[in-house]
Amino acid sequence: MPKRNPGFPAELEKAIKKRWGEEATQHPLKNWTPEQEAEYQRQKAQLSSETQEKKEEEDYVERGGFSMPQKLFIRTVKRTCPRCREYSFSVRDDLYMNKFNCCSKCYERYSLSFAGKDLLGDKK
Repeated sequence: MPKRNPGFPAELEKAIKKRWGEEATQHPLKNWTPEQEAEYQRQKAQLSSETQEKKEEEDYVERGGFSMPQKLFIRTVKRTCPRCREYSFSVRDDLYMNKFNCCSKCYERYSLSFAGKDLLGDKK
């Protein structure tokens, strides 16, 4: 177990001051003025009202006792492999569909035949 250095926080603070200057180790509220606070509160209120307006503009749909944005239901999911025409619920197949445009079984068949390896036990 390593020994603890009781002076480590002070050494760290000195190194930070040396590298980034005195302001880096000061408390953030030291140079904060009431005018800056008022401006910050105004910007915060404006941002909150803008996000609330955007939320109100979205169309919400009631499904299963929950209110959800309509845009969540617009996506289409490719579940059928274009090579073998098999329908899949597997998350692994989703990954292969997005990356290789085929299911994991087709990818494995293709990669094994491409490599010239007969790992499936088929005799030629």
